[in-house]
Amino acid sequence: MVEWVGYSASRVAQRRFLFPTFYDNRWTFDVGRYPYHGGEKVAVSFSKGGRHAEQPEGWTFLVDLSRRYLEPRLRDELLARVHRGETVTVGGSVEMNRDGISCVKPRFSLPWNAVSPPTLQNGLIVIARRGVAAPLVTVPLGHPNAVLIPDLYAALAR
Repeated sequence: MVEWVGYSASRVAQRRFLFPTFYDNRWTFDVGRYPYHGGEKVAVSFSKGGRHAEQPEGWTFLVDLSRRYLEPRLRDELLARVHRGETVTVGGSVEMNRDGISCVKPRFSLPWNAVSPPTLQNGLIVIARRGVAAPLVTVPLGHPNAVLIPDLYAALAR
């Protein structure tokens, strides 16, 4: 059974002397079981060159499938664990429990009312202190269950 999901899209521009700029576009989709490193994992990668490369249909299909079926189940399982009093780890290092959110590196621990709703910016989940623009931590969408952070926040920060 799948215990985590992660997906990302990136574009890197490689400027070259006397040659046109080359654009390398990559899309990844990963699912697996814990432990993240060393556990069972299925990884699907797509790449395409070009400045205006379209998202591959296969990647879009996998992400839509995950959003529709996998992520709601994972979210509900994590919320059930939190409601039982456990602390869950998402995004590789962000810990969430009934009382708030914490992280080892960078080190912080805050109650829910001190944290702004997480936002998605350039493929990163941005977690910030309420009323402060600078992020406490940014988590790439490709990290395990990082895509669940906004939904978990919405359910736990009430």
